[in-house]
Amino acid sequence: SGPSAAAHGILDGDLAVVDRAIAASRSSLVVAWCDDQFILDLRSGLPLEAQVWGVVTGVVRCLPS
Repeated sequence: SGPSAAAHGILDGDLAVVDRAIAASRSSLVVAWCDDQFILDLRSGLPLEAQVWGVVTGVVRCLPS
């Protein structure tokens, strides 16, 4: 995870649940493809050249054993 993911409550080791079938609104947290890498950010904060790949609908967090 990076700083953008952590800013939205997604921590290192978490799994993001992404739905590619629903349309993203301006306020949606999305996974996008930009500059040959995936990024996670609000749709409204994406660079113009970014292509939305899917909308984050949930997070799975594994608890330490």
